[in-house]
Amino acid sequence: MPILSGFSRSITPLWLRRMLGVLAWGALALYFAIGLTVLALRYLVLPNVDSYRGDIERSLSTALGQPVTIGALDARWNALWPRVRVHDLAILDIQGRPALAFKELEADIAWSSVWHLAPHFARLEINAPSLNLRRETDGRFFVAGIEIKRSATPDSGFADWLLAQDSIVIRDASIIWNDALRKAPELALTHVNFQLDNQGSRHRFGLTAEPPRELAARLDLRGDFHLGSIDALAAASGKAYVELDYADLAGWQTWVDYPVEVVRGYGGLRLWFDLERDSVMAVTADVRLSRTITRLASDLP
Repeated sequence: MPILSGFSRSITPLWLRRMLGVLAWGALALYFAIGLTVLALRYLVLPNVDSYRGDIERSLSTALGQPVTIGALDARWNALWPRVRVHDLAILDIQGRPALAFKELEADIAWSSVWHLAPHFARLEINAPSLNLRRETDGRFFVAGIEIKRSATPDSGFADWLLAQDSIVIRDASIIWNDALRKAPELALTHVNFQLDNQGSRHRFGLTAEPPRELAARLDLRGDFHLGSIDALAAASGKAYVELDYADLAGWQTWVDYPVEVVRGYGGLRLWFDLERDSVMAVTADVRLSRTITRLASDLP
């Protein structure tokens, strides 16, 4: 064996042996550097995370393009990720008023935050929030007081930041929809569960909710889209799916446009949409109807 070992060293170029030695020592140094970083985070940074609250507020404000305030922070180690619990987080509007507020949310901070130089979450989980959506008479759309625009503006930073996170989960939320453009009454959805998974320009989401009982029993909405930035919303493409177990189809016309007039109708509904560049290219429908009256064209009975 010593003879073979010496023979192996004799036929291995000196530069290769030196390079392998440097790589071995570099890997060992990297291993200890990562280990020391993890230990420092676990035993020094996380127990004192609330002392960094001001820095985190400023970092989030920069990333979202909106002022952010935080009531308190605490943290612990969760598997491979530092997990931070945020209490009384508020995103403020231009007037400095809370536009979106959460009593409590949990976030697993991804290691990619280091090279993003901004908070990046492997998983962001929000429990039982209340969210207000609004469309004005001029067509502007607001989420919790924050305007979502299609053109490139500083306000688009919040939506782009959401699309950059790995996973966002919302449990048992309530959503209030006000549509001034349609002059429709307020629509409330309860027991809303939502998950958004982002992988680069691909964004997949699922949403279940309970509408008012007189309108439907259960709403199921899913989508799979390709979108690089919220500024490029008009160029988005993908597929969407909508299911209503039971629905008063005529009642939903207050908030949704149908391709045909429905005077009266009840039943289940499943719809598949193919969308390309902000336009519906194809619709497939599976409909179970009863006691239905509809007009297929304006010149037909």
